This record gives sequence, structure tokens and C-alpha cells, in this order.
Amino acid sequence: MIYFNIHILLIRMYEGMVQVYLSRKEEFLKMSSILNELLNKIKIIQKNIEYPSKFNKDLNLENKTIIFIKHLEQQILKNIESINELKNPFLLFVIGSGNYGKSTIVNSLLGQKIITTNDLPNTWKIDLFIKSDIEKMEITYQDSNKVTKSLHSGIKSLKKEEEKFKESKKYISSILKNYKKDKQVDIPTLKNYKKELESKYLYKSNIVQVRYFLNKSGILDDFILVDTPGLNQNLLKNTVNRMKEYYLRSDGVIWILDAQNIVSKESNTLIEEITQMNNLYDNNKSMIAVINKMDIIHKNDKQNTIKIKNKANQIYKDKFTEIVFISAKKAINGIVSDNEEFIYDSNINDLINCINEKFKEVSQESQIKSKYQNLKIMKDCINNEINNYKRQLYKDISKYNEGEFDLYEKIKNIRIYIVEHLNKLKNDKYICDLEFRELKSNLKSIEDMCNLNLEKLYDSLYIKSNFNKNKEIKQIDFRVNFSKSKYIILDYKTKVILSKTKEKSTSLSRILSSFDIEQSKKSTNNQNYIKKLLISKIDNIVKDCIKSLDEQLNFIEITINELREKSFENKYIEYELIKEHIKNINDIDITLKNLG
Repeated sequence: MIYFNIHILLIRMYEGMVQVYLSRKEEFLKMSSILNELLNKIKIIQKNIEYPSKFNKDLNLENKTIIFIKHLEQQILKNIESINELKNPFLLFVIGSGNYGKSTIVNSLLGQKIITTNDLPNTWKIDLFIKSDIEKMEITYQDSNKVTKSLHSGIKSLKKEEEKFKESKKYISSILKNYKKDKQVDIPTLKNYKKELESKYLYKSNIVQVRYFLNKSGILDDFILVDTPGLNQNLLKNTVNRMKEYYLRSDGVIWILDAQNIVSKESNTLIEEITQMNNLYDNNKSMIAVINKMDIIHKNDKQNTIKIKNKANQIYKDKFTEIVFISAKKAINGIVSDNEEFIYDSNINDLINCINEKFKEVSQESQIKSKYQNLKIMKDCINNEINNYKRQLYKDISKYNEGEFDLYEKIKNIRIYIVEHLNKLKNDKYICDLEFRELKSNLKSIEDMCNLNLEKLYDSLYIKSNFNKNKEIKQIDFRVNFSKSKYIILDYKTKVILSKTKEKSTSLSRILSSFDIEQSKKSTNNQNYIKKLLISKIDNIVKDCIKSLDEQLNFIEITINELREKSFENKYIEYELIKEHIKNINDIDITLKNLG
């Protein structure tokens, strides 16, 4: 039979129907290890973003990598903060009517007499008990001011508050005593007068909360204990709000009941109180009912013990996860005197075991499961963001490479096109009939055509190479001035030669008005020499124009390359680091898979 049950359990685990967790500490270490690994990988990427660049980087809100990494970092940090709750104790909320022994039960759970159990304590404030290496007390007042004291000094301060309360009660009692002597009054009148006096003279402490930091193992290893004022007390609004807040945050609730009042009108009232608290913010709580003062029941009538247990189960079985019957007084006496028999008879150990089983184990499993669900949400979200980011990144990498290829191809093609037009000027036949005035005009036409093509080239390359959202084209001066070439100007020597051949070529006469005159002393009448001279002159003009073209094309190339690199970097990261960047992104993706 045992083998069969184990076999079924293993099958369910395999099918994902049963999730087995380790302790909170071990699960925390697993989760934090992966999250910290992710953070380290993000820091590597951040370091590369800050890598010194040859550009004045404008890393602004448009940078996709910064936005992407920052968002990933925020999600991881949020989950690190969330899983840190696995290191925090659970919250155990103790509630019930006054004089039911709440403080004694809390002392029993703590394993020491830390709260006095006289008139005043815990009918006017909330007490929290927290494990700490340094023992101290933090007192919160009604005006929200907080004062931290040593444990010894804090307890003395609370005793002074209790003494003030007792003194005010004595004063009220003395007035009532004289009032009864002087006047014959009925009980209702006396009660009303007492209420009047209490509202006027009864001391009300302005302490609303006390946090005890105790160097104590045991229940404080797993829980922060919250001891509350009695539900039948007249509480300050501030205190009631605090009680609701702690109830809402609690991982388990202990309701204290008095075994002597199980069958009474207060039972119905208590059931209503439980229902109201359960309906608070529509938040049902796992609750244990603790029936206290069973020692009194057992002492008065041993047979009645069974009747009380049966009646309690009958009344409260549908309201509580578990019902435990104890004697808190016997438990604390056994703890203080180190009497194992008293401790055993008190049944306090059953209560502690019940707290561990119903609250600690259940809350631990629920908490760990919740953290893994949060991690899964984070994982899915990051995976989605990585895919979207890489999709856009790969698209822009392709655009970058295409832009680089396109730049060199278009520059090469436009150069071939312009040079071809310039070389036509050197055609022999064309030279024979050429007048220099026409040459200048033709050069101006080629110049205009060239500048128009350069403008189109620059605009198209700028748009394709700009990765920033701002598509406005930065204007630069890349125009060529072929018609202003220094070789178009004839020197004095050439002019003299051409002037002597004026009669033979009327067309050459127009050359004289086309050029500036420079001084020269020699001339020749050789017609072949003139032709060679003109050919050389045109050849130099073409070379000078090609040089000017190459300079402007080189200027465009440098400008577009710088634009492409800088705008890509401002959008992502330096292109030189892109392979490493993608590898780091993929490492994050791989690490996420370890989250399960």
C-alpha cells in the first residue's frame, strides 16, 4: 500500500500535478542566484554602452539599448525585492476579547514572560514581537512619533503607563464609593455615572504600538507575533485601523476563546466578529481557535472538559481550520519553572505544532509558489522583450550593412558617370572646332548636372544611414566648381600665339575675350604646337575637375559613414561591439531558462 502511494505521487510529480519545494531559505538561494547572474550580465551590457566612443554620444531616451536594458534591470530588481520576502518571518495575528488570556498565550509562545498580565497591558495598544540580535523596544505614539529604548527601559516606561491607569481607576472608585454613600441609587444609574467618570478621568495612554525586538529562537524564527487589544475594549480609531492592516497582511490568525464562556451570548457575538473580520476586504484567512483556561474547567469538573470540547467543535468547526484546547497559565508556569509536566499538560506544544503545520508550511508553500509565478511572469515578459529588441536590432544591422554597401556603390557609379562626361571634352574632333567660350559653358553644364546628382546622392544616403527618429537632413556644402578651374585662364604666351593666327581661324578670335591675360614674352606661329597646347590645357582642366569631384565624394563618404556609425550607436551601441552585445543578450536568454 505504501509503495502504491509513493508510485502515484511520483507519477503526479512527473505530470506536473504536484510541485515539491525545498525550504524557503534554499528556494531563496536558488532564485537569487539566477537573478543576480542576470543582473551581472546586464551590468556587462551597461558597461559596453558606456564604452569610450570617438563620437560625442547623445545617449538619450531614444536609445533602444538603454531603454531595453533599464527595463530588464527594473524587472529583475523588482523580483529580487520580492523574493527577499522569503527571508522575512510570517505574520501571526493574535486576536480575541479582553481577559481571555491573550498576553499569557503570547508569553507561552515566546517562551518567556515578556508581557505583564495586569489591568492595563494590551487593552490599549498593539504589541509586535520580532526576532533581532539586538534587544530593544520601539514605542509609537498617537501622533506617529517613534522612540527607541532599551528593552529594560521600555518595559519601565510601559509600567509607568500602567500605574497612571491604576491611579485613575482608584480615583474613580473613590468617587463612586462616596457617591453611593451620599445617594441611594439603583444599579443602572450607578453604571451610567461610572461611565461618565471613566470618560472624564480614566487615563488613556497615547502609546498605540510597541515593537519588541527579542534575541529569542523558537516561534520568532518563523513568525512576527502581533498581540492585539481586546475586541471588547474602547479603542482609538488609529489602533483599530492598525489592527485591520495587520489582519489583512497576516499569514495566520489565532482567535482566543475562553473555555468558561464557550456557551454564552458572547459566542454569537464572537461568530459575528469572526464573520466581519473574514469579510474584511473580501479576504478569507486561515485561522486557529485557541480555547484557553482549560485548567479551570478540568479542575472544577473533569467530565465537563469533554462537554466543552464537543460544544466548541459543534459551534466553531465551520469557522476555524483547527481548534486547540490549552491552559496558557499552566504553560507559562511550566516554562518559567522548567517543569516539563506542566508544559505537556498545558497542550502548548500542540498549539505550536498546529501553527507550524497550518500556517508555516502552508504559507511557505504558497509564498514560494507565488514567487515562482512572479518569476515566470518576469521570464515571459523579458523573453518577449528580448525577441522584439533583437528583431528590431537585426533589422537595423541589415540596414547598416546595406547602407555601407550602397554608399560605396553609389559613389563609384556617380564618379564613373561624371568622369565620363568630363572625358568627352578631350575628344580630338571636338577640340578642332572647340572654342574656349564653349568649353567654359560645357563645363558649367557638367558642373550643374554633377551638383544636382551629388545633392540627390547625399539626401538618399543620409536618410538611409540615419537611425535616429529625427530625419531632418543636415545641410553641408559639397558643390563642385568646374567652371572656375585655374586651367581655364590663358596665360599671356598662349594669347600672343593665338592672336598671330587670328586671320587663319576666325573662330580663334573669340578666344581672346574669354580669358584673363597673364604676362608672357615668347610666342610661336606653329599650328600643331597650338593644338597640342590646347589639348594639354583641356587635359589639365579635366584632371582638375576630377580631383575636385573626388574631394567632394570623399567628403560625402566621410560624412555619411560618421552619420551611420554615430546614429546607430545613439540608438543601440557601438557597431564594433555588436557581436559581443548580441552574445550577451543571448546569455541572458539562456540564463532565464534556468528559472524553469
